[in-house]
Amino acid sequence: MKLRYKLVQTGGQRPSPSKWHDPAMPSAPDNHQAHDYAERLRARLPRRHQELRERCGMSMYALWLKCGVSRDTISRVEAGETIPGVHVLARLSWGLGVTLTEFLSGIEDEK
Repeated sequence: MKLRYKLVQTGGQRPSPSKWHDPAMPSAPDNHQAHDYAERLRARLPRRHQELRERCGMSMYALWLKCGVSRDTISRVEAGETIPGVHVLARLSWGLGVTLTEFLSGIEDEK
């Protein structure tokens, strides 16, 4: 209802996302445990991916040919420049011969 009301107020144009925020809703603090957990996983993902690829003895080119994820994307994942979505992660995992669960559990097991 609020979105429809705002669209009427703005003459049918969508407001910017910052105007969608309800000031009455509290934001999660940066030090929230869930945020910290997600950041630890994000930081470990590039190393885990590279470790699995090297364990298989595959180049980025060979992985690209096997799973269809571009070499540029593989390079950016391993450099920590991008975080792949579930679909890309699943394709990379398949190309590396591990399940997505095995891929991610290797990240969580690190201390």
